[in-house]
Amino acid sequence: MAYVIEQTTCIKFSFQNKISATKAFEMLQKAFKDDCVSKTTVFDWNKKFKDGGECAIDDPRFGRPSTSINDQDIDKVTELVLGDRC
Repeated sequence: MAYVIEQTTCIKFSFQNKISATKAFEMLQKAFKDDCVSKTTVFDWNKKFKDGGECAIDDPRFGRPSTSINDQDIDKVTELVLGDRC
């Protein structure tokens, strides 16, 4: 998560300095290597800043998360998987 916030800040900096989204993506790839956000993400953030967005952090999302992972659920699934073995 920390890398994403750093990268969106870099995208905002690039946008404010009139660096294209393509060039910004290339620079992010050099800097973050395998931890780089996708090209689509760079273009989406660039558009957000172009449309007047100021914050380099995602807007809050409402509703239930698509997945829920916690230690209790992990333990239950592990127990089910290991308990089902012959």
